[in-house]
Amino acid sequence: MIRYRQFKCAALMTIFAFVAVVHSATAQELPTLNVSYASVTGSRLPLWIAKDAGLFEKHGLNVNLVVIAAGAAAIGALAGGDVEVLGAPGATTMVSAAKGLPVAIIGTFGPGAWKLAAHPSITSAQELRGKIVGISRLGTSIEFSTRRALLKLGLTPGKDVNILATGLGESNKRILVMLQGKIDATLVSADNLSEAETKGLKVSVLADLNDLGIYTSASDLSARRDFLKNQRQRARAFMMAYSEAIWLGKANKNVALGSFRKHLREQDPRRLEGLYKNYAVDGPPLKPYPMEEAIQTELENLTPTVPELRGKRAADFIDKTILADPNCAANAPRISSTKPFSPSWNETASSPAFRPSTANYSVATGQPGRARIPPCESRIGLAEITWLSFVRLSFRVSWAVFVALRESIRLGCGSAALVSMRLNVLITICSSKVAG
Repeated sequence: MIRYRQFKCAALMTIFAFVAVVHSATAQELPTLNVSYASVTGSRLPLWIAKDAGLFEKHGLNVNLVVIAAGAAAIGALAGGDVEVLGAPGATTMVSAAKGLPVAIIGTFGPGAWKLAAHPSITSAQELRGKIVGISRLGTSIEFSTRRALLKLGLTPGKDVNILATGLGESNKRILVMLQGKIDATLVSADNLSEAETKGLKVSVLADLNDLGIYTSASDLSARRDFLKNQRQRARAFMMAYSEAIWLGKANKNVALGSFRKHLREQDPRRLEGLYKNYAVDGPPLKPYPMEEAIQTELENLTPTVPELRGKRAADFIDKTILADPNCAANAPRISSTKPFSPSWNETASSPAFRPSTANYSVATGQPGRARIPPCESRIGLAEITWLSFVRLSFRVSWAVFVALRESIRLGCGSAALVSMRLNVLITICSSKVAG
């Protein structure tokens, strides 16, 4: 009985050690990339899908997603090398680049869909005279879009209307501040407006920025130019995973809804439908090139207050070379609508996004079945290296398991510490051999 308990204990210890070592070794194989985004909104869907579905790992990256508010902190993290890719309004990147920081816009989160919303007691734009309009932070696209919208409506910021920086990047939080009477109007995203209506919160929509001819990007992706030049493989891998996530979100509704549920903690079916339409169906294009027209609009908004921008064009702040790279599979994602998807070797079967309860759904047939990811395998080669190392490690750790169990049986009672030490030594040797 004692031998059986000892054998069981050693077996469990071995399994835990095996899992820990395999996870550590495979993680160490992948280069790390830190990516920040400015706010937790539905527009971040491609990043979430790429993380949840294991697409970053598939393309050879261990990506950490962190939230850093837009502005000086975000651009400081990018400039200092704390993050390699920044998801924030392009205005921040353009101002920083104009002042000498070597950064560029490399992609988009898709078009913006902002509306100027006011307290329900205000029913027309002219009633905003003498009132307070809230923005997120100074120097962001929200500020410049708000100012331009007010001018289009015949109101001069600073004269007819006061601008107040709330420090709130999410428009749903600004709605609550507005309903508390601390501000009178603010820009609101389409999904946050829908959320407010679902919760019974009444607001007055005064204008749609697209109707006013003010076209914006929901947000942009930026990186340092030296990163794009010297670590091109990592930059390309990131954009491949990001673009594939866009494809997957459009092709497989369940995957997108799963990420919304996880990251926005949203369960309401109506809200989820609205999010899916706004940020997957109508979200970024399959080739998420920077939106040059929207960036040019931002540039025109910024120029009066940032002298360094005078004479500049949107193209001066954009780098399309990663997405245009012929080796990047993001260059040609495709969705089949005429025949069912067929399995391919690169399905991430172990990823949560591909489990039957969430994502094994064929867009073409509307029936359960695997979705085929666009062919972008083996562009980097790290996937093959990782699997080869995994196989090598499995053999070596299996041998360590066998030796440890044999030792536990041979040594008898009172030797758990010795067995544990023996196992740790063997696993350390195995890991060092794989690393070498």
